[in-house]
Amino acid sequence: MNAVNASATARRNAAPNSTVGLIAAYEKALTLGPNVEDEITDVEITAAATALASLSKPGVPEEPVKVLNERLGLKIDPESAVFDQIVDEAREIQAARQ
Repeated sequence: MNAVNASATARRNAAPNSTVGLIAAYEKALTLGPNVEDEITDVEITAAATALASLSKPGVPEEPVKVLNERLGLKIDPESAVFDQIVDEAREIQAARQ
């Protein structure tokens, strides 16, 4: 979780598979505008879920995802279908990797 404190510049310049780079990929996939949940596409959900699957502990616990979203300033309601889709897809990606 400390990597989420990296500056925007550090996230932009991070190696793609580093923790900071994965956080940047997650953030980029979900940073679309003021109404993210109305605008997000399946491609962006998959991009966010793929990064999240690599970032997260097995099973993708929801609480750290909520904290990550808050620290990044992402406006995703943890009770929304979008949040559930991202977490569920991240779990599926993790399971497929095993």
